[in-house]
Amino acid sequence: MDVRVRLFAGTRDAVGARQVTMEVAQGARVADLLDALCAQHPRLAAYRPHLMLALDGAFVAQDAPLRAGAELALMPPVSGGAGDVAFHEGDLLLDPLVARLTREGAGAVVGFLGVVRASSGERPEARVESLAFEAHEPLALAQMARLRAEAIAKFSLTDLLIRHRLGTLPVGSAVVAVVAAAKHRRAAFEAAMWVMDELKTSVPIWKEERDADGARAWVNDPTRRD
Repeated sequence: MDVRVRLFAGTRDAVGARQVTMEVAQGARVADLLDALCAQHPRLAAYRPHLMLALDGAFVAQDAPLRAGAELALMPPVSGGAGDVAFHEGDLLLDPLVARLTREGAGAVVGFLGVVRASSGERPEARVESLAFEAHEPLALAQMARLRAEAIAKFSLTDLLIRHRLGTLPVGSAVVAVVAAAKHRRAAFEAAMWVMDELKTSVPIWKEERDADGARAWVNDPTRRD
């Protein structure tokens, strides 16, 4: 039976394609497909212990059974619309988001804006010129929605908005916005910080640093040897 495999960031580089179709036996599990794919593409093996796996849009373990026509997404560790959570096109500004949350019941609104910087936290010698972002968009939006709901409950917020941009963005560009509203300022500050920490570690969004000298490096890539 055939299974479609989608690849992201470093896994895509290891295989040399964004998508491949693998033929597996009836009754095969995700681990069996990974065995075959790593045998064809040895560079992928280094990612295997670190992969997040999604089968037909739901996170799974390597012992999950496959079915004919399924879609399996192989996602390496993550980098760190117009609804409450969304991917944003164009310039990202805080003022319109803050205005949405300035309502009765909110005594404080805290906005955080993440910006592309020219330095690398993992490669001190690098002079970063831009960051390239990619995502498994349906899963990323679902995870951001879960974080929003959890933050509202955890910090007793009146509301929270998350925006993230994709594509290649030069130094100085706004990348991500988190705006939290609460009755009191401490809750709003703590919620914005917590959401940003979670975004960087649990949402399938990856970033590649692109340097002025042409060098490129995926952030938090477990296979890189500096």
